This record gives sequence, structure tokens and C-alpha cells, in this order.
Amino acid sequence: MALKISNKTPGILDVTISKGKNEINLATFALLFSEVVRYSQSRVTTISELQAKLTSYGKIVGSKLVDLIFFRDKGYKREVKLLGILLFIKTTLFKSIFGKEADKLERNNYIIEREPLVNTFISVPKDKGNLNCASFTGGIIEAVLNLNNFPCKVTTVWHNGTTYVIEFEESVLAKEKSMFKKRCAKKNYLKKYGYLQNDADVHQRSEALKRFQRHASLPITGIVNSETMYYMSLPRCSLKDVDEEDFSSDFISKLKRRKRFANLTYIISRYTNRLPKDNVNNTIRRAFKVWEEKSPLRFRQISKRPANIDIAFLQQNHGDGEPFDGQGGILAHAFFPRYGGDVHFDDDEYWTPEPNSGIIISLRVDLYAVAAHEIGHSLGLKHSKNRNALMAPFYQTYSNSGIHLHNDDIQALQYLYGTEEAAEFNISSDVPDYSWPNVEVSVNMGGKNNSDSNQFEKVNICNNPVLDTITVIGNGSTYAFQGKWYWRLNQLSYDKEYPRKISDDWDGLADDLDAAVGDNKGNTYFFKDDLYWLYNADGKRISGYPKRISVGLVDLPDNLDAAMIWSYDQQPYFFKGSKIRKFYWKYSRWGMHNIWPRLITAISPNLPDRIDAAFQWTNGENYIFAGPYYYRISGWRSMKRNMDAPCVISATGTHTASVIFLHGLGDTGFGWSPLFQKQFQFPHIKFICPHAPIMPVSLNSGMRMHSWFDIVGIGMNAAEDEDGIKHSAKQVQNLIEEEMRNGIPSHRIILGGFSQGGALALYSSLTFNKRLAGIMSLSCWLPLHRQFSLDNISINKITPILQCHGEDDQLVSREVGQATAELLKQLCSSHKVIFYPGMSHTYCAQELDDMKHFINSNLPPA
Repeated sequence: MALKISNKTPGILDVTISKGKNEINLATFALLFSEVVRYSQSRVTTISELQAKLTSYGKIVGSKLVDLIFFRDKGYKREVKLLGILLFIKTTLFKSIFGKEADKLERNNYIIEREPLVNTFISVPKDKGNLNCASFTGGIIEAVLNLNNFPCKVTTVWHNGTTYVIEFEESVLAKEKSMFKKRCAKKNYLKKYGYLQNDADVHQRSEALKRFQRHASLPITGIVNSETMYYMSLPRCSLKDVDEEDFSSDFISKLKRRKRFANLTYIISRYTNRLPKDNVNNTIRRAFKVWEEKSPLRFRQISKRPANIDIAFLQQNHGDGEPFDGQGGILAHAFFPRYGGDVHFDDDEYWTPEPNSGIIISLRVDLYAVAAHEIGHSLGLKHSKNRNALMAPFYQTYSNSGIHLHNDDIQALQYLYGTEEAAEFNISSDVPDYSWPNVEVSVNMGGKNNSDSNQFEKVNICNNPVLDTITVIGNGSTYAFQGKWYWRLNQLSYDKEYPRKISDDWDGLADDLDAAVGDNKGNTYFFKDDLYWLYNADGKRISGYPKRISVGLVDLPDNLDAAMIWSYDQQPYFFKGSKIRKFYWKYSRWGMHNIWPRLITAISPNLPDRIDAAFQWTNGENYIFAGPYYYRISGWRSMKRNMDAPCVISATGTHTASVIFLHGLGDTGFGWSPLFQKQFQFPHIKFICPHAPIMPVSLNSGMRMHSWFDIVGIGMNAAEDEDGIKHSAKQVQNLIEEEMRNGIPSHRIILGGFSQGGALALYSSLTFNKRLAGIMSLSCWLPLHRQFSLDNISINKITPILQCHGEDDQLVSREVGQATAELLKQLCSSHKVIFYPGMSHTYCAQELDDMKHFINSNLPPA
């Protein structure tokens, strides 16, 4: 219950009409307070005595407020930390009494109120100009602090308006210092959460503290002030805010789930005894729904392992190297997908499923809020520097409508998993367009000594369908191999004279093969254990084989499971265990792409972890065999990396210039086009927002989404999809040339983009052979930067470049932005970079203004 003041009516003679039970009219308050001042003045002789009198009356009011706020509101928890009570006074107490918060809480325990409300009611004569009636407020503050076991003396002085100087007794400061030291000693806070390395000097400790303050959105001082101490003492997630990967500018390149796909399962393997199981189940389900709202992910609880996410309530040292610390402090922790994605809650806490006004009310802890945060880590999100984000290190409060993701959370989530509309792979195990032969395998069981050498036992392959390998050789014949037998297949079945023994027809080839695949010369490679054989287009062995895989095919592992030429790009792919490797043909030799291997489930979550055989058939489709099942991978032949028709915002006047803008990963052109349409009013400019094709993205464990090229990691040293970048760059350049054919010269075209789109815009511009009007690169990097030099860069090295980047960008870090800026400064003569404080991986109003200015400067009306 809080005392409220209505300030709607300024008239001193207003009466209170229809006010709430605990609400009085501002005029009434002014009248009462002026009578208090007049009464006090009649009983003192000096200003100091008058102020002391007002302070004493303030203490009386303060003690009543303590009764109202602390004792009658059963849900409120009394503060035990110094900064906590000071922040309460600055915010809640002042707002309850005066309708607004105090202006500032400074170090050394100063509360500043620039224009105290009580002073506006009193007309002070010039000879008494040093009178400050806010002493009354100082008395309230002193009473509230004393009655909450923070004994102190409050002095009201004129400084920056009015400053309430709070001098605490030594016992308070000693207790606070002891609590802080105990907590810091217990946690080694800066070290524990990744801000500080071992054996750091004073300067490094100061820099580490600044990083923490920046991460917590605090004033960056590099010293431990009261507000910093307060945030360090808050209950929080145990995951590091900063780790080595952040400093390598590679935010999420390794955040990979064993099986990351749209439908994930979870199990609650160990419940808490403090809540009924139904409450726990419902609360955890609500927490998962927070993440379903803005992504293609769907979660389902199961009762038996294995599950994608294992949730458990555990205590103290529970065997994962991350012990809990009892009540308070660390409430829970989760592991990134690459470490299993499990979520653990401290079972020493008093968990509640009910929405509360804060995370901790007395000893109760809000399971819903904590679970929603930890699930974010399980999905691969790190801590956010935005204090209002769900993924901030300190658990968030929320309204009765529940928890909703902050824009910063959404950006990170969709960067990993795509938007709600992200497409699924089209994989089917039903009858394909060309029906796979229902082959009846004939095996000679009697051999030559059998009384009836023509008698065969008919065996349906579906009853024993596990193949060793299957391949199409250079002359177009399809062969299936199993044990010591092989068959030649046709479009309907198999040829009559089969099966035959491998040893009868394949010179020197072993039985029980592992895999087979053709090359770009019509030859076929067969693999078994650590050896491989090479046969020509007619099935004749090439001399010099077999050879050891470790000698002839260095990057290839022994004991393969399967191999095939993928119709998507006509390159060889090799399977072993749960992984797939892509190789390439170059100068008649094989080599493995540096972004491989990947999980088989990167092709599709519907495929099994391990396969037996694979091949591309004569119909151009790929088939994968696992146990008694086979899978046809459809859609890959038609999945060329071509853009759909772009979203276009036509010029409202005479069209004399164009802006082509490329969206980021997981987005489409529709994500940016409304912004240009509403806020970029240039009648002579047409805005073109293309859509990236849909493809698997390695960074997101193969999930398909709109992407200009494959991304493995983000950083200046990350592996890159060179073919994909160059292919998409060519398509963007074709789009520019199409505008040129429509009558817009290249020097009247600006190319820009955000995130991955910004990276592609940079590369496309700097490799384009026509002069552009400008380049806008937002929150991005320069791909394939090692291929650029002053000698080979295009004519656009003199084109104006606007580079914009957020100081708090956690996806494409500031370090990556700075490294890109330094490269562009060396390569280009007209480059400008702007870093925006407080901005994460998104845009801000100032950035939009800078973009408008850049467009207006470089594309003025003709």
C-alpha cells in the first residue's frame, strides 16, 4: 500500500473529490505542508532550527510510510543490501510520495532532487534564501533507512538542486563491505564470469570492471561503486558473460546442437520436492512457449530418454563441474547445444510458478522467469548486454501477460534458427517418381555341386535390404553390392543373370565393401577399410590400385559408411558415423572443403544418424539407405541459388536513382521494405529489396533459411563459403546491371545491406567493374578479405562507403566491425565508420538518419 499524490489540479483551493482511499489532491498536500512550515516557524528563531524541525516531522511521516510499505504489503521483501535500499528510496519511495523518482543516485550515497516538490509550495523571503524545506524529505529518508536497520544521519544541502547527503554509521559500511568481500571471494566475480584472466594487474582489473559495467548498462568508471556492487550481488545465471570466443570475434560459430531441427524434445529427469509435478510441467512448458513465438522451433515433453534437452533440479556439487551455492546467488545454469543443451536448477531454492513483481520475493524464486532465460542458453544464445533483454545475465521481471522476447533476444534467436516461417527440408521415404525396383535377390545356395545348379532361393531385398554400397559407373550401369554378391539394376528390377560374385567380374575388388563413388572422368572409386580401388567407365581396374586412403586421399577417413555425388552441386560427399564430408575436384585431385565435416542431420533432421549406402541414380535424384529403409532427397536439383523477384518500392516522382538493399540472415526483403517506404522519402529513388534463397546454414547446424551464402562462423579468421559468396555476388551484380539496362547509370545506384547482406554488399561492390554512387554496410564484415589488395580492387575503391556498427553488437562483434573498418580504410579512399553506443545487432534512429543523409548526399535529385 503506497501513499499517492494527485497533481492534476494546481489550484490551492481545490477540494478532494472522488479520490482513492490512499490518494490526496496536490493542492491539499500543499496547504497541509505550508501549515506545517508556518507552525514550525512560530516555534524556532533560526533557519537551521526550522530545518531541524522540518526534519523531525519528516521522520514521523517516514516511520508511517515504513508501516504502510513494509508491514502492510505482505509481498514485499525488506532490503538487506545498502544499494538496494538506496535504489528503493530513489525510485519507489519518491514516486509514491511525490509522483516521480529522484533525479539521481550518486556515489558516496548522495540522492539528488533538482526541484523538490515541497519547495514549490513555500515562498521564501530573500533574507532567508538559504532555507531548504526539503529537510522534511530528508527526515523521511532518514526514518526509512533507520527503521530498515541502516542507521544513518541525513543532511539536506543546496547542490545541483537539493542533495540529500546520507552518512551511515560505521557498522553499516563494515557490514556492507563484509558482505561484498564475502560474495566476491566466493565467486571471484570478474574471473568467474569471464571478465578477468588470472594474475591480472591493476589496469587489467579496471578494464575488466569496465567491461562488466558496459555489459550491465552501468556508468563505465572502472571502479567498484555502490551501483556496481549492487549488480554484482544480484541473483543471476552462472553462465559466463564473456569468454575466449568473444575475444576471437566468433560469437556463435560453435553453438551447435547434436541434432538441431525444428521439433525438439525435452525431459524433466528430476523434479523438485517444493512444487507439485504438474506445476513444474506447466511452468516449464510456458517457458518453452516464449521461444516458440518467434522461431520455427517446437518443443515436446517426453518421459523417457533420449531427449534433446534434459532438465533437472539438483543441489550443490552435482557432477557437471558447475556446483550450485545454496539459496540465493546462482539459481540455475544451462549448457550450450554443443555441450548437450541440458538445464539445471538449484534445488536449494524455494521455487514458485506464480508471476511475481520480482524474481525473488522473500525466499521464493520464480521458476518461469529463470527457466525462460536458461532455455535461451540451451538453444545457443549467450548473455545480452541489453539490460532489458531476457538473456541479460540478471533475471528479468515481467507483467501478468507473461514473458516476451526483447528485440535483442529475437535477433539472436532468428540468427540461429530463422524466422517463424523457416522452411523444412523436403525428404520423403515414399515411392519416388521413378519407382525404386522391388528387387528380388536371387542367391545361389547350392553352388556348382548342387544337384540342380539352376535352382535358386528367391529372397526379397526388402527382407534383407542392408546394402554395402550402390553406385552408377561411367557407362551408366547401376550396381548394388552386398557381401560377396553384386547386382546390375535396371529401371524396373535387376538383370536376369544376377546376382553374381564380385570376385568373378571385378578384378581384385574385395567383398564387403564400405562405399563407392564416381569422379568427374567417369572412373569409380571403391572403398574398404583403409584401402581404395579405381575402375574405369567399363568396370576395368586401373593399374596401381588398391592404394591406402591415407596416402592417396589424405583428408578422407578410413572405414567409410557411404559416398555419393550430390545432384545439388555434382560434388562428392562421404559419410562416416554421424558426419558427412564434402570434397571437391581440383586439378584432377580431391580435397576437402575447410568448412566440413558436418552432421548428417545438417542435410535434414529426418535422416538417421548413420547410413549404410548412398548414390545418385540416373534420374538425377539422390537416395540414402539405412537399415531396411531408403530415403529420396528431393528438391535439391531445383534448389539453385537464385533470388526470387525482389520487393520494390517505386519512385513516387521521376525515377533517376536506385538503392539496392540486402537483408540479413533469416530475413527477407519484406523485413526492410516497410522501413524504406515509411521513413525514406526520396521521390526520385526506387528502393529494391531482394530476397535471399533458402539453403542450409552451417552456423545453425544445417537449418534451412533465407541466406545469401553459407556461414560457418563470424570473425576475420572464420572459414568462408567462397563459392556461395561469389555466386550471390554475381547475382547482385546482375541486379545492378538490370537497373542500368532500365536507364539508371551505375553511378546513380547505391548498394547496401545489413549483417550478412551488408557483407555481400561490400564484396559485390568492391568486385564490380562499374562505378557505384555509394555503399552502405550495416553491422557486417568484409568477406574473403584476404583476396583484396590495392592492386586488384575494383573502380569502387573511390566510391563513398558508410559503415555503421553497434557498440554492443553480440552477433557481429564490435571487434569484427573495427577490423573491417581498418581494412576498408586501407583499401578505399572514401570510407566513414560510425559506432553507435548501446546498439546491439539491429538499427537505431540515429543510424537511419545517417543513412538518409548518405543517400541524399550521393543520390541528389537529377
